[in-house]
Amino acid sequence: FTTSTFTIITSGANGSSAKSVTIVAGTVSYNTTTRVASFTPTHDFASNTTYTATIAATVRDTIGIQLGTPITWSFTTSDKTAPTISTTYPTSDATGIAINAAVTATFSKGMDSATITTSSFTLKTIAGDSVAGTVSYNSLTKIVTFAPGSNLSSFTTYEATISIAVKDTAGNAMSTAKVWRFTTSDVIAPTVSSTTPIDGATGEAVTSTVSGVFSEAMDSSTINTSSFTLKILN
Repeated sequence: FTTSTFTIITSGANGSSAKSVTIVAGTVSYNTTTRVASFTPTHDFASNTTYTATIAATVRDTIGIQLGTPITWSFTTSDKTAPTISTTYPTSDATGIAINAAVTATFSKGMDSATITTSSFTLKTIAGDSVAGTVSYNSLTKIVTFAPGSNLSSFTTYEATISIAVKDTAGNAMSTAKVWRFTTSDVIAPTVSSTTPIDGATGEAVTSTVSGVFSEAMDSSTINTSSFTLKILN
């Protein structure tokens, strides 16, 4: 038995349009006691790939009689490739991130959505305060999204973690957890949430004070008689 009489070939990964045939490199051995011929590949088989093994018709028994007919059989490997994360938003160590931003990651392959949860994809401040939110996975884009339940804090560093609990559709877990950090800014325009008196009010006392309540903390130096005015409508 040699690599000429015992061969293994592959025509590419399953689902591939490739038509070329690749001969698998390896060594061949024969055990005279068990009568087992073995082909040992030089490298591991590729994941999710169909191979064809052939023992040539020319192999002979101990008295010289040939097999006569080649023996051919095929087998398919499973997918043992661990998923990875190719991109994230925000990117690692990014700054100036909007406080209403969602956190996303793109996987290298299709994932099992049942493994992608708020337990396996978490967000917290570097002080350790967990952020409540929801997690969703898009099987077409392979993008997982963590949507915070409310705006993040301004000028705060957050740490996102996707644990090795997430698995691809073949059951493979990531080899290591994905951890990255980013820092928010405040790019959300403030609003006036309420006023006193309310718009269109009548019968207000002549001694009334006019006020407005903002949606967030304001720079007091910008609030003055030029930016807050009152006039009489004739």
